[in-house]
Amino acid sequence: MAYKDEEREKAYRKAYNSRPEVKKRRKEYMEAYNSRPEVKKRRKEYMEAYHSRPEVKKRHKEYMETYYSRPEVKKRHKEYMEAYHSRPEVKKRRKEYMGAYHSRPEVKKRRKEYMGAYYSRPEVKERMRVYRNRPEVKAKHTRRERNKHRIKSALKRLSKLPKTNQSADVGMAGFGLIGFAKF
Repeated sequence: MAYKDEEREKAYRKAYNSRPEVKKRRKEYMEAYNSRPEVKKRRKEYMEAYHSRPEVKKRHKEYMETYYSRPEVKKRHKEYMEAYHSRPEVKKRRKEYMGAYHSRPEVKKRRKEYMGAYYSRPEVKERMRVYRNRPEVKAKHTRRERNKHRIKSALKRLSKLPKTNQSADVGMAGFGLIGFAKF
């Protein structure tokens, strides 16, 4: 039906296209059309060509940067990642991966070299000197040194004990280092 008045024709089309039976029929047709292999292939090729254009890449990159810099998106993303990483299967998988990764010899060597270079930098040395001069840190380190000394002296005493079954059963517990037993 063709109207001479453009506004009337527009209103008629809008009313016609908003009917439920027309919407349903159009949806069924489009689903059937889009499920055809040649249509899927054509759409895939078009989308790949479209997204490989430099102006599209640039526009997409700018959009994503502005999107992820929004406070509500940052908050939602942070909450999601915390929930994801707190799942037991994810923790287990990450622990296994990190253990396997860090036990590789080339990774150990690279980390040792990096840490040596890092701690030999003057600003890091200064920061560590300031940190170690704090009273609570000094106390912690002196405790650690005392404990090392206690363990060494206990091991010396243990090695001097006569080799009997009783001394082997007592082990380090007899020196108050393991457990709470004190003889």
